[in-house]
Amino acid sequence: MAERTTRATMSAHVSEVARGRRIAAEALLAWGDDSVLPAVELLVSEMLGAAVRRASGEVELRLRSSGDAVVVEVDEPACAPGDAELWFAGDVGAEWGRRNRAGRTVTWARVASRRAGAALAEPPTGTSGP
Repeated sequence: MAERTTRATMSAHVSEVARGRRIAAEALLAWGDDSVLPAVELLVSEMLGAAVRRASGEVELRLRSSGDAVVVEVDEPACAPGDAELWFAGDVGAEWGRRNRAGRTVTWARVASRRAGAALAEPPTGTSGP
């Protein structure tokens, strides 16, 4: 299955969190990956919520699905280590990480798609993420 993607650039305002959940829900429903919708909505809420509280500029929400997993990424101005912990990620069957580059921080989470019945892909080495 070809990878499907969607992205949205958002201002650092709390109202953008609800918008991010809507974007995620619409994408997953269109892709047929709605089996992981509750987990993805929770991840989007927490990841975007943390980013808009910290950020002074724009943040970007990115979602990708290859059929076996859905990856959520939030790209924001660089944040200090420990500022974006997703302590609950394992509770929703997700793995997560963070990578920093060129003054930006990308926090990512990957959830296996139950629709495909697939296991999580091998986690990335280091902190580079998906």
